[in-house]
Amino acid sequence: MKTGNNDDSAKQMPEQWKWFTDSRFGMFIHFGPYAQYGRGEQVLFREHLDHQEYAKRACAWNPEHFNARLWAQTARRAGMKYACMTTRHHDGFCLWDSKYTDYSAAAQACGRDLVREFVEAFRAEGLRVGLYYSWMDWRIPAFFDGPGLDPEGWQDMKKYMHNQVEELLTRYGQIDHFFFDGVWPRTAEELGSVELVRRMKELQPAIRKCSVTLAHRSTRL
Repeated sequence: MKTGNNDDSAKQMPEQWKWFTDSRFGMFIHFGPYAQYGRGEQVLFREHLDHQEYAKRACAWNPEHFNARLWAQTARRAGMKYACMTTRHHDGFCLWDSKYTDYSAAAQACGRDLVREFVEAFRAEGLRVGLYYSWMDWRIPAFFDGPGLDPEGWQDMKKYMHNQVEELLTRYGQIDHFFFDGVWPRTAEELGSVELVRRMKELQPAIRKCSVTLAHRSTRL
């Protein structure tokens, strides 16, 4: 049986994407209001916390010691070539100034666009930048009900998420790679991921490592 060859794949890869494979060493940053709990980004779900209480603490969160410049300098000195930061995890709290919600670091106690600080600091150190975005939002019942049980809620949710991804790709200059997460149990057809990835390529033609793994299907730039 003939199998694929990594060298052949590398030769077929567009020149503008080879930086990711060549870089080999990068940083993946999970950061959000869940940091207050000190038990990981899944704490709301895994420990069955009260959503309203979690939201109250999230809106009061003010990470005054967040220093993107220090993180970037540390990454560069360690030999890293890129970094990817969680712009919004499954808890739905956004780290940038989104016009589609006030459940964000910019609109609440923090009063800062942490995504912008991250992007600018890592770029200044000569590192590539990537953004993570979760399809899942534990606050939105429509995600779990699906389009069959709540078609109107589903369309609103899908539009919200597509709009936020476009927002992230049009506010911060060149984004080198994008990472999706939290798709289960939904499908590519339900989420319109192929349509969204097509739009992402229009907005950021050079973007790399954009993958959506959905119900054993993968859509990849």
